[in-house]
Amino acid sequence: MKIILLGLIICIFYGCKDKKDQNLKNREGLNEAYKNNSDSTLSESSKYYYENTKIEFGQPIAFKSTNNIAIPIILEQKYVDKGMPKHSYFNIAIVNTSNVVTKLLFEHSVIIDNVLTFERQTDFDDVYYYDDDQRTFSKEYNSLIFFELWKYENRKKDNKRLFVYDLENDKLNQLSPEHCNVTNWNIFDNQSKILIHYQFDSNNNGVFDERDDENMVMVNLKDTIKSKELFDLEKLKKIKLKVAKKN
Repeated sequence: MKIILLGLIICIFYGCKDKKDQNLKNREGLNEAYKNNSDSTLSESSKYYYENTKIEFGQPIAFKSTNNIAIPIILEQKYVDKGMPKHSYFNIAIVNTSNVVTKLLFEHSVIIDNVLTFERQTDFDDVYYYDDDQRTFSKEYNSLIFFELWKYENRKKDNKRLFVYDLENDKLNQLSPEHCNVTNWNIFDNQSKILIHYQFDSNNNGVFDERDDENMVMVNLKDTIKSKELFDLEKLKKIKLKVAKKN
């Protein structure tokens, strides 16, 4: 028993040592690539970020309602510093029926998360993008790809937004208000409606946190221009004021 235990300790020790040596080797390789990067258009931190990422791809998105395909693009970090966040998709590429990449959905730096579809996909066994209860929703949601998005600069995310992309008709729409932070959203089957819960900077301190009030907006996918807030902010303030006076 003691021999077996000693063997396990030795294996763990050398396993950790090998991992540590590999991490050190990776770090040295990264530093060497960073030093050799002579791109004058990049800052020193941007050079480091560039050399520390590699391009990978997420599960393709395809539907019966269209022959176009969407492919999420990932910038995977080669070496992850302790405490640094790992993110998922940084863009989505659109491939047409001629197998040509026609566009990237975004020109600026963004992070895309929580990609959801509500039409059963074709050709791929992976159910990664379906909604939680796996239902096939009504045709109003055919070919639509919903996702949450942050703008990403200086390795920091800003407020969360909700977008929808129509893969069949090549239409991209932001559903949530621009200067608000999405906290939750729901779809309504057979109604083409999205109910979005969001924070607004109610105390005007420039950040979104638990102290900020929320509101909701009901978005009609067939006419996003007519979307409006459900609650009047002044009425919400009066509710708070009434309770505050009694307490």
